[in-house]
Amino acid sequence: MRNSVGQMETEMGMSNSIFLLGAGFTKAVYPNAPLNAELAEAIISNGGKIVAKYRDKYHTGDIELLLTRLDLEAISSEEIKGERSKIESEISSYFSQFRYPNLNSETPDWLRIFANNILREHDSIITLNYDCFLEGALDSFRVWSPNGGYARVQNPLAASITENPKNIKIYKIHGSENFVKSRVDLGKRSQTAIGYQIDGSIFPVSGEHSCFGGGADHPKPYIIAPSFVKIPHVDMAAMMLDMLNVAETARNFVIIGCGMRPEDSYLWLLMTRFINKITDKPYRLILLGPSSGETCKRISEYWVGDIRRYCDILLIPSGLADGIFTLESALKNN
Repeated sequence: MRNSVGQMETEMGMSNSIFLLGAGFTKAVYPNAPLNAELAEAIISNGGKIVAKYRDKYHTGDIELLLTRLDLEAISSEEIKGERSKIESEISSYFSQFRYPNLNSETPDWLRIFANNILREHDSIITLNYDCFLEGALDSFRVWSPNGGYARVQNPLAASITENPKNIKIYKIHGSENFVKSRVDLGKRSQTAIGYQIDGSIFPVSGEHSCFGGGADHPKPYIIAPSFVKIPHVDMAAMMLDMLNVAETARNFVIIGCGMRPEDSYLWLLMTRFINKITDKPYRLILLGPSSGETCKRISEYWVGDIRRYCDILLIPSGLADGIFTLESALKNN
């Protein structure tokens, strides 16, 4: 049992900052990357026949409404469960195009600043995105490696590549296009575990000349699709629990390109853990993005009382290209 915040810091390792990245982070580099409202049509345009089938059946192009209705039907239908699994594969396949080497222009300056100047040892990154653009970029800049860089999910063959140099952890709480679910044998029982694939198209430095699958026995892509019904694998649930522990000690919570939607219940739990801690150390909530004011209002209305009594708040109401310098300055001495 942990007896104090200080003891927890010793056991878990102090994370100076938590970075929560939403779709706006990827969209800042790939303008064609879809938001939720655009996702169903984007997948269909990419050859998503099963998504198209249920778009027509339910008469909706909203991926969340479509999948929620599908999940309700899947409760009593093995056939529908199979279709649901195929949709996850279609989503995963679609997002594989957003990998770091696949840039239509030069690497943006803000990305270099984020990777080289802003991220520090033991920082934690929560990304809601399925794509591997972030990991590929950080690997290319040699500030992160998949060998010890993902929280909870593992690839045993990762031990043969460069170790994670700054112990920066990435928490992909909705899964990833390179995550796979495969069977593991436990004596008389057969269960599943979440692993990840390694190759040069995903990790330009660590994965060069490598091709390591994420599991045995015909692994399947693993993502938590954007339905209002979200049931995570136990490995993902453990990842979320670890992140709650990190939030108890972090000094900064930085939200970039994420609107904190009401239905994202885990994010609100995480936010509560960060703000609700009892410590004499100063801590700060930083929101970067054109809609940061609206997001801050949403958080303030959620919290009982004046939230500024519990943490300092910094709003950076601009895109990443302009706001990154303010963020860099804000974190330099904190």
